[in-house]
Amino acid sequence: MGLKDRVKRAERHLKVNGTRIELEDGSTLTVADQDFIDRFGSNMERLEAAYAGTPVPPPHPLAVALLEARYLPTRLEKMAEQQRLIELQIDEMKQQREEAPL
Repeated sequence: MGLKDRVKRAERHLKVNGTRIELEDGSTLTVADQDFIDRFGSNMERLEAAYAGTPVPPPHPLAVALLEARYLPTRLEKMAEQQRLIELQIDEMKQQREEAPL
């Protein structure tokens, strides 16, 4: 199998099994359906931690990619906006905890 065939095979596999996101630095990230589910769980854990006043875990790599994407497919634009809102909400909760009197 030649290089051209391998590239075509990889592209077909990507179309069926993943979504490719191009980041601002020019690198790309390929994500599978499971990554979207994992991102949701990660966001819930982070919101819970922010609400409880405990250390907030880092965001899922897909969440970071959505925030740092150079170009997103149309179906991911809304998801990126939702991620921005979640990050703002977490930051606001952290700030409120820091400003609250003991």
